[in-house]
Amino acid sequence: MEHNSYPIEVAWSDADGRIESWLMDPSGVSSWTDWDDRIEAELHGLSQETLRLLGCSPSWVARRLNEACAGQALYCDGGPFDHYWLYRLFQAAGVRPAFKLADAGDLFERYLAPESLTALAKKARSLVGYRHRAAPDVHYQQVLWRLILTESEEMHGAAKKRVSDGGTASEASSHAMDGHWQATQPGHATVPIEAPVQDSSLPRRLYLYLSGVDG
Repeated sequence: MEHNSYPIEVAWSDADGRIESWLMDPSGVSSWTDWDDRIEAELHGLSQETLRLLGCSPSWVARRLNEACAGQALYCDGGPFDHYWLYRLFQAAGVRPAFKLADAGDLFERYLAPESLTALAKKARSLVGYRHRAAPDVHYQQVLWRLILTESEEMHGAAKKRVSDGGTASEASSHAMDGHWQATQPGHATVPIEAPVQDSSLPRRLYLYLSGVDG
């Protein structure tokens, strides 16, 4: 990641699935001058002229993020990249974020094993498409989350049925855990098969798009 990279687009969803997306005009920020024509052509397709014409100021976008998401956890999958781009955005705006970032991967792995998540991620991407923009990427996370919840609920339902059909609870739990990811720390209790899905709401997700990665 280049130290002079910066976000040019952000999108997030609320718990009801509504997606809000904004382009950002970097021309008013003195340190946001880097640009990569190859990234523009191969990935996001957003020109500097488009951002000048249609983008909002980073200060306005930061305030809008705080207004819409104050006190919330916004799930993202970009790790340190999202944290850095968020820092760059709020540094330019001169304000502090009123929300926190959370790792979508950590959330998803509470419900399913990594191999199951990989298969569902491919399915979600095939349903949504591969457009490299903020709002479609948020939609991809929404679709993936729904698939994860559905499969997790189906596995717990199947485990309960095994018990009702005469199997032991430990056997049913073993079958359920084939797909349900569980930490293996010493002394960590296994998840009981009757455990319900803890949160059926859609995770909010922050997406900050990077430009100028090769500057």
